[in-house]
Amino acid sequence: MTTPALISPISWHKKVLSFVMPVKLQEFRSSDNEPFELYIRNGQLQLIFHNAIYSYGTAYKPFLVAFEHMPQLVRNACSMLVLGSGLGSIPRIVHEKYHRKDIAFTIVDIDKVILNLCSQHLHDKGIHNCRFVREDAAVFIRSGREQYDIICMDIFRDLQVPLPFIDYPFLSTLAERLSTGGTLAFNYIAPEAGDEARVKMTLEDIFTDVRQVRYMRNTIFLATKKGAEQ
Repeated sequence: MTTPALISPISWHKKVLSFVMPVKLQEFRSSDNEPFELYIRNGQLQLIFHNAIYSYGTAYKPFLVAFEHMPQLVRNACSMLVLGSGLGSIPRIVHEKYHRKDIAFTIVDIDKVILNLCSQHLHDKGIHNCRFVREDAAVFIRSGREQYDIICMDIFRDLQVPLPFIDYPFLSTLAERLSTGGTLAFNYIAPEAGDEARVKMTLEDIFTDVRQVRYMRNTIFLATKKGAEQ
């Protein structure tokens, strides 16, 4: 995927200052003209949309924590689907923390600007085994047949997962796109009391095994098809 250079070079003094305080680098507009910002913090790029951190390099805690609970699968997986690209924190964690240089990534995002930023950043980091798809995740999931060993669901609108992505039809189709023994890692923030329990019940209707791991406000559901070895 060839994209224009959207991320400007970062000076050494901004990189050093980022270990003292977050440093704002650039502002962008999404495909639907929503503002978002690029920061550098502790030497890592952060993508910020309103109140939400959409990406934070290899320090992106929700999936650092999730993968710590499924290390064997991450080490053995051949394919991974990432729904919601951010700046590519998930592929970077897999490459740099788990030393998986051969895993094939499919990265889906509806926003062209964010997807192009992700493509550029991963290319700059030497991560090339990625297929980038600009499409609504629900359409992509319904229209395909390919299966994946791991599906990472990281779609947010600010701090909320849009309602269509927590409903039974979408989640059951996600299960169909998992290989036997595969796992869905679903990053979620409950808007109100009781919402998390409802999502868990829906997942339990679909998957063989559902676990919850937490990082601050985030709950990461690990929903596994029969036959997985953790």
